[in-house]
Amino acid sequence: MSFTSSPVGDGKLIYIDADNGCPCLYLYEAADTGSGYRLIWSTDFPMAEGTMQVSGCFHGGPGREQSCVIWDQLGCLYLVDLARRQQEFLAHTGMEYLKVAVLSDGRTLASLGENDRRCCYDLTLWHWLEDRELSPSAAMQLNDEVDNQGSPWAEVDATGLPDSIGLSFTDRLYAGPDNSLILHCHRSRRRRSQAWQFLLRLDPMAVVGNDLVGSNPVGSDPVGSSINQVQWQGRYSELLQVAAMPLPNPPGNEALWECALALDSERGELILPAMELSRVADAETEALAYQLQRIDLRLGREIGRFYVRQYTREQLADDADMLLAPADVDNLDWQEAQGRFWLQLDDIAYCDDEAALWLGWHGGATRKVSLDGLWRSPLYLPDGEDDLYDEEGMKLLGKGALLTDWHYLWRVNPNPTLELVSQMNQAPAAMEASFAVQLQQTEWSSFHAQAQVQDTVPPLLGFSRIEVRDLQSASARLEALDKLVLRALTDFESLKSGKDLRLGFYDADESWDEARFFEAVALQLEGRNYMARLLGLFIANERLHYCYSDPHISKPALADCALQLGLAGSQYLPLVAQYLNCIDVDHELFFQQDGNLDTLLGKYADTPDGEAFNRRLPYEMSRQDEDDYQ
Repeated sequence: MSFTSSPVGDGKLIYIDADNGCPCLYLYEAADTGSGYRLIWSTDFPMAEGTMQVSGCFHGGPGREQSCVIWDQLGCLYLVDLARRQQEFLAHTGMEYLKVAVLSDGRTLASLGENDRRCCYDLTLWHWLEDRELSPSAAMQLNDEVDNQGSPWAEVDATGLPDSIGLSFTDRLYAGPDNSLILHCHRSRRRRSQAWQFLLRLDPMAVVGNDLVGSNPVGSDPVGSSINQVQWQGRYSELLQVAAMPLPNPPGNEALWECALALDSERGELILPAMELSRVADAETEALAYQLQRIDLRLGREIGRFYVRQYTREQLADDADMLLAPADVDNLDWQEAQGRFWLQLDDIAYCDDEAALWLGWHGGATRKVSLDGLWRSPLYLPDGEDDLYDEEGMKLLGKGALLTDWHYLWRVNPNPTLELVSQMNQAPAAMEASFAVQLQQTEWSSFHAQAQVQDTVPPLLGFSRIEVRDLQSASARLEALDKLVLRALTDFESLKSGKDLRLGFYDADESWDEARFFEAVALQLEGRNYMARLLGLFIANERLHYCYSDPHISKPALADCALQLGLAGSQYLPLVAQYLNCIDVDHELFFQQDGNLDTLLGKYADTPDGEAFNRRLPYEMSRQDEDDYQ
């Protein structure tokens, strides 16, 4: 995941690292020096896996104004309090591509996910209970194919949409006005010229009432692995209102679901690209105008359009001839070129303190515009460069001063002139007007390295942590290893940290990684017996064979255990060979490139056990000529 703004709106930044064991959250604030950021809190999510997303805050819950929900793509939810710097596991729904939003009342959480067993979508509402817990309080089901009911928006016959609109994992969920939920959807048929873009509006609180709050925890079993009991249940077909609103549809559908958009639930409006190509109204300029449309979500209709940027023939690069020529809607190349044009806009952000937007484009270009389109700032171009059509996409952070592309943070240098021309009391800039700015690039790893030097990152963050009574005690290490083997016997996969099997050992005074722990334990015969048992259990569990213990160096799970066993005695070589045959080929770099396999082969060179070990190795690892390892 890339950097993202804190949902509190206080200028802090969040980075979630999903590539080192279980996902880890890092919270940064601006340094006192006025430049750079410093780490103020970090935590990890042991039950989660892979990329995670951050919801809005519970601004309507007293004492919970800085709390939000963070969830992964497999349906695992955590409640995070950014003020108290605490987190707690909420539930594991088991629903892939779960969507989550805090409703406009700031007190209610909604989660929407596909229920494979019932062939429907489950919409669950969560409320704060009297004992200050967030718990599911109502559940509704939507059929896979929902008939458009019209309701406050247009009837289906007037929308031009299909009679039946199925939900999709690509739909984007937002909190709409008046406790509604808004889904931005796109659909297409086999012929790519047939595509639809539309909004769905759900009004779950109209069904269950605005005061649905329980007094006792409900909704999940003791470990939160399922949501099976709630205070209210119902099916969409009886009660839940679903309404649709069509949007302009370019023939190529790729741009529909990836396009930038922004929703302001308080204003009750949505901003997104207009999706209609328009030439600049200037006979001397051969250019396309980029247009946004503004939608009133309460009325369910468009309330305005305005131009925000123009692209000259030179700026359109290789797509210029096709886009400036007459439309050729059945031409696949033309459809794809139009999609690339609309995807030039990477991000839209409402300003908190004025009726304006910040817009972010490929390559880091930004511009501020008023909501009515009557005022605009110059287009701020990094280093004055305007050839950005084929550059990487970026996201806005804060008030347009920060951008990010994945794990890089780009900061616009403080510039008094820029601040001046960004004020809406100035005359609007011409569409083609630009202003050169400088960007400073910082990689997240440099932030992380600085925090580690300052000792502000807790040890073993992202690891599956194994407690040891005293790491300096041989008997205590054996006790911990015994418990580790017992846990592997009952549920080895519970030892995973995210998608990796990354073990860390700690006591009251210090922490060790696997390399140090297994090297120490391997000095004892009883320890080697435990290690052999653990490695055998790993070999028997095929679901673990693709796990890393350190993905950055392609180090397979339990690699240190296998290496230390092999170095401890030739009697363990058959087990080590069996281990090397079961792990993924791409995970063997630790043994080959780092020289650990050569160490093993060299130790037992010219011995029958060493030759037998070499023959048992995978073909990619074995030495075909004895001279290769002597």
